[in-house]
Amino acid sequence: SFIIIPKMNFASRLSKPLILNSNHIINKRFFRTLYNKTINHASKVFHKENIAPVAMFIGGIALIFQVFVLYPCHAELTNQFNQLEASTKLLEYFVNQLNIKMDKVLVEGEEVKAKERNVLDNEDEILRVEKNILLLANELNVKMEPR
Repeated sequence: SFIIIPKMNFASRLSKPLILNSNHIINKRFFRTLYNKTINHASKVFHKENIAPVAMFIGGIALIFQVFVLYPCHAELTNQFNQLEASTKLLEYFVNQLNIKMDKVLVEGEEVKAKERNVLDNEDEILRVEKNILLLANELNVKMEPR
């Protein structure tokens, strides 16, 4: 069972209890005093006299964070970067060696193809010579046979 609170001005609303439901009653004055205490405390902490110590405290925390968190991470990242750089150089070396070998294979492949073309040309030449020999032999047979 919910109770609706009618609209009132701000000051009267803070002094009256706020009823969320019948089981929970919350006094707004409690929240107002808590808010005022927080504001008073914050204003004391950041008062002109306390700015330097607060800045030193924040700077000290930042320095501690750098020394104990960022620096070890930085050292580890530097180590990993150096390992990556070394492995990259090794990979580049292997790629260069592979390219050199592939170039040699391609040159040898061209040489083999050139030799195959020469063999095929020689075979064509041999076939032409054999054909001429057979033609000459046929002509001789024709001439030698009596008619």
